Amino acid sequence: MEENIEQPESDASAFPSGQYDTVVKNIVRGSPEEILMQSDVVQYFKKLGIEQGIEQGARESIIEGILESLEFRFSASGVGELKPILESVETLQRLKELRREALRTYSLGTFAQMLHEDESGIE
Repeated sequence: MEENIEQPESDASAFPSGQYDTVVKNIVRGSPEEILMQSDVVQYFKKLGIEQGIEQGARESIIEGILESLEFRFSASGVGELKPILESVETLQRLKELRREALRTYSLGTFAQMLHEDESGIE
């Protein structure tokens, strides 16, 4: 036996005629988790989380690339000490610039000095 749910007068214009019952029944049938997962707010934060994850992955990849380039070029054991400084770089664009600089620099010391100056705001 299907129960007919009365549409409150204040919501009369919110749904076309006859659709109020269908909407309410679908909401009642779905679990709270299903309903929540379909909301625009949840979808927005889900997308935002994915975008942040992609950016974080790109950051980590570029940092590892910089360190690997420096290790390969200079066979230096102190390269790993630069990782915390590289991780503190705020923008992806700056990390990309540093990656190019790691390929051009004449020595690990020169790169480290430039990175320390960059960290302290001296250019």
